[in-house]
Amino acid sequence: MRLPDTGQLIESGCGYTFSWSGRSNEERREAGVGFAIKNNLVGKLDSIPEGVNDRLMTLKLQLQLSKKTFATIISAYAPTMTNHEEIKKKFYEDLEAILSSVPQADKLLLGDFNARVGNGKDHQAWSGIIGHHGIGNFNSNGLLLLRTCATYGLTLTNTMFCLPTRSKTSLRHSRSKH
Repeated sequence: MRLPDTGQLIESGCGYTFSWSGRSNEERREAGVGFAIKNNLVGKLDSIPEGVNDRLMTLKLQLQLSKKTFATIISAYAPTMTNHEEIKKKFYEDLEAILSSVPQADKLLLGDFNARVGNGKDHQAWSGIIGHHGIGNFNSNGLLLLRTCATYGLTLTNTMFCLPTRSKTSLRHSRSKH
């Protein structure tokens, strides 16, 4: 999203409320996260979406099934492979702080993790976390993501389904084809 600071914009013509979290105007904006929420759902939120930083944002939505059942949705934008290890470490520390504060049944993690978790040949080693239908080999960012998923009982759902190759990733590098 790369919008400055945190904010909210109601777009009545399209029927959405946009919430975002980014860096200040004075800083270089390399990241940013946000949510687009249908206006009729905004009133059902337990609270407005909360920006942790320019890479993490949460929102808590009460589910219709029960007044006691919630979905906590975490929007994440992980550092790329070219970022310093300290930045990656800080991102995963912040993510783990959020994950540990949310009841297990309430978690849903969405995002761009700039990670490769492999083509499924390691699915037995990461049983319940990745499926048979990943792509490529895993990288160090993928290992960070896999460890976090193992710790918090999360599943990388895009590896569970047999999809066309073009639907398995969000970006393909023009030179390396990764």
